[in-house]
Amino acid sequence: MKIKKIKKNNIAIILISLLVLVYIIHNIIGFISAKNLYFVNDITTIDNEMDTKALVIKDEYYYLSNYKPKELGNKKYATGSNIITVPKDINLQFTTKYIDDKLNDLEENHNNIKREKYEIKSSDLKSLSDSIRNRKFDNEFLDQYDLNKNITEEEYFHEKKELNMIQKILSSKGSTVDTNVSGVVKNKVDNYENLANYNSSRLLDDDFYIRECEADYLQDGMAISDSTNVALMFSLDNSRLKRNLDKNDEIGIKLKDDTYSAYVKDIKVNKNFVTMVCNLDDGINDFLNKRFVDIKVIDKKSKAYKIPTKSIVERNSTKGVFVKKDSGIVKFVAVKILKSDSKYSYISTGQDGKVEINNKEVKTVNLYDNIVKNPRFVKEGELIE
Repeated sequence: MKIKKIKKNNIAIILISLLVLVYIIHNIIGFISAKNLYFVNDITTIDNEMDTKALVIKDEYYYLSNYKPKELGNKKYATGSNIITVPKDINLQFTTKYIDDKLNDLEENHNNIKREKYEIKSSDLKSLSDSIRNRKFDNEFLDQYDLNKNITEEEYFHEKKELNMIQKILSSKGSTVDTNVSGVVKNKVDNYENLANYNSSRLLDDDFYIRECEADYLQDGMAISDSTNVALMFSLDNSRLKRNLDKNDEIGIKLKDDTYSAYVKDIKVNKNFVTMVCNLDDGINDFLNKRFVDIKVIDKKSKAYKIPTKSIVERNSTKGVFVKKDSGIVKFVAVKILKSDSKYSYISTGQDGKVEINNKEVKTVNLYDNIVKNPRFVKEGELIE
């Protein structure tokens, strides 16, 4: 059977016909796609989330170390609860005289309201930082620090209660002792109970805690945590903040899938980062048994439009979309993307219809605009029905 050869002229005609067909199909698709619009008819809110590691600061009373108390469960005990059983052979690491001296220093410090602020040398700061990591404390330095530091009324009463309780334990001779505070009993301690306490007025001066220590350190011991007061201390890059925060400003704290309300208790702005202590308004129980925790900080909620990600194009290094105006003419409009995934993007609504792009205020998308879903089939100035 013979196969007829196709003439060169016929091949050319076939190829031209195919190209024309592809062109016609492309234009039909383009014509249909150009009419495929996304109607912006809703405003949503987007959280400005920043990942960071926080130090959990609690209102804690640290009584004993190298001692394993009886398991009491995650239960809050009232003041006066008979729960501290002290073994006769326990090594308390303190003497009665030592505690008496500490109480005298505390009273002297509290009464001397004209004391000048005690400054820590950078060498001392490094030494203290190392001691936290290595769990080997320079008692002479810490004693001097305790004697000279400025303390608030809250710190004074907290430390006095704690020292009185240790004094009570020292004189108990192995009997059972009543607590002089209420809270949840801990049978593991990490030495942060005193170094970074909820009532401390010097937390931001000692913000090396969160920069130097990366993990929990636990040993047998006993402390009581007041389950009504919990704060978080963390640092954030200045460039990531969307607003200038100040004391008492409200922020959001996200732990896994839950978001909690908090307010700024204290804040310290440095050159490249800001460190803050925030009090939790709710969700306290989710943080009580933690010392370091990975969180997301929400400093601002921004109004946004939800649009298809594929509708966004880049022109002259500026992200934007094509909007069909009432006249039918297509116009390129700049957008500021707040959050994006493969399917949808959230763009800022701006202020009075304008957003800041490359340090310039430009018009952006408005509510009830029609956005072209497939921008590769249109060009600016084109008229579509």
